[in-house]
Amino acid sequence: MGMGKVAQPGLIITREASADLSARQYHAVKIIAGGRTTFTDILGEYALGILQNRPRVGEAAAVCVAGTTFASADAAIAEGAEIAVQNNGRIRTATIGNYVLGRALEPALATGNIIEIILDGGYFRP
Repeated sequence: MGMGKVAQPGLIITREASADLSARQYHAVKIIAGGRTTFTDILGEYALGILQNRPRVGEAAAVCVAGTTFASADAAIAEGAEIAVQNNGRIRTATIGNYVLGRALEPALATGNIIEIILDGGYFRP
């Protein structure tokens, strides 16, 4: 996470957590049956947004769906790169066949780095 940077999430919505997401803050999440949320588990799949809190099963999951936020990187990501989700809920550089979630506003050097991103995507990269 860059020094002195504060992400300003634009739009936060809440949904019930379908699993224990307490270790998944800043991971990508998706909607499942019943309108509940869980972390993304399929490479390149569509994501609702980025989890802002640490909810347990049945608690409210706060999800940033627009604006800037922090996100957990799965590997090195270049500043300005289009980003997509990895199968563990972290973000990665988008490739062909991925849904693009947004762009990296700063680089990630390694797995687990927390970086600032902007959620401006939501489109499929053919």
